[in-house]
Amino acid sequence: KTKTLMNRCLYLMDNGVSPSEIMLVTFTNKAAQEMMYRIRKLSADGDKILCGTFHNIALIFLRKYAHLIDFEPSFTILSPDDGEKIMKEIVKHVCEIHAVPDERVKDLKPGKILREYSSARNLDIPTTEYFTSRQYVLGLIPIIQEIIELYETRKQINELMDFDDLLLYFNMLLQIDEVKDYMHSTYKHILVDEFQDVNNIQFAIVNNLAGLNGNLFVVGDPYQCIYGFRGSDSKYLRSFITE
Repeated sequence: KTKTLMNRCLYLMDNGVSPSEIMLVTFTNKAAQEMMYRIRKLSADGDKILCGTFHNIALIFLRKYAHLIDFEPSFTILSPDDGEKIMKEIVKHVCEIHAVPDERVKDLKPGKILREYSSARNLDIPTTEYFTSRQYVLGLIPIIQEIIELYETRKQINELMDFDDLLLYFNMLLQIDEVKDYMHSTYKHILVDEFQDVNNIQFAIVNNLAGLNGNLFVVGDPYQCIYGFRGSDSKYLRSFITE
């Protein structure tokens, strides 16, 4: 798959496409580095291709257009560890306010709530609906909802974005005319690696990036989908063929 993408990039450049008009999206930093290393060996202009993971590319344009979504360009990326610390403080605060019994407090593990919340976002399932299906928080749904709302408020106030936010806000940006026009006029060829691993939000991002140009090239293997826990689904690869 890597060789196919690399050859596609070289083919485009050999046929008059400026490398600065190519965006190459991967799933890991290692894959991006390997791809660019190979392309640079074969083309002096290869380093002009914009290549990176979904999150890295999202970060580039979120810094550039932060003002459009009420953030400062200097916003901070919230690491999973720091996110868990914030969640721990919020869980303790909410449980104290509502006098949640100790035996139920044990069900509200900060790390687990964050992981479940991330799954809900990546699967594009409303938070309340998602947690209602989890037996361990039965009877605690209003508490969970309040905890998550406070978590989101804390991030907003402190100019923080977690990894899920990077993709969600990036997709939001891509629907704003100023950004949409820039992306479509600048990046006329979108190439995506490991397409069987995209989830709902990543699929939306890819579609918004391709836009009117429609020059989308993907590679993938439906039998190698490894990010199901994050909402990835090989149906998007299959639908690419039929649509």
